[in-house]
Amino acid sequence: MFLGLCVGLEILLQRAPNTWSKGVMSILLALSILMMLGNRFWVFMKMNSTLEYVIGTSSATVVREKSIPYYDNISEMIVQLHQANPSRPYVYRVGTFIPYFIPRNLEIIAATDNQLDLFTCLHQENDNQLTLERLRKLGFNSMVFDTNTATIESDKNGPLHTKVNAFVGFLNDKSLGMKVVVNDMEDGIAFVILP
Repeated sequence: MFLGLCVGLEILLQRAPNTWSKGVMSILLALSILMMLGNRFWVFMKMNSTLEYVIGTSSATVVREKSIPYYDNISEMIVQLHQANPSRPYVYRVGTFIPYFIPRNLEIIAATDNQLDLFTCLHQENDNQLTLERLRKLGFNSMVFDTNTATIESDKNGPLHTKVNAFVGFLNDKSLGMKVVVNDMEDGIAFVILP
């Protein structure tokens, strides 16, 4: 896109009939280059650990911890819970790309509920205790949740927002005795161990 903009501006600059048009085109070209450099600088500041990895001054583990913190710790806990609870070996996943970090993830992640349709079925009576019992009987020992799940829907009153609000209400019910291990809204991850 940027290349097309630059080429288009250059063509306009070459075909411009007077000095005024050439000046306007030069200003637009300079602004587009500054915008591109600003965007690149922002990405560099946001993900500078990636550049450090490319030039060899940082390891893959450091890059992973800086860019997606908690994933290593959560995946280790998920594997430990899977091994320690043979009667309830599964994790319930909502969003996230954590399966890439869990060895033999097809055996551990029993439900991938990105749109919370399964949860809506399990929670149809709006009874948190009953929903917890259903999850336990289905063999789930924990839940990992992408806290940015609702951001893919623009309507704040839409069905996905409604489902996410019900799910968050379930997770925040203190009477259920769930152990919240990670709840980081900024990094977009929550991990809860079911009792």
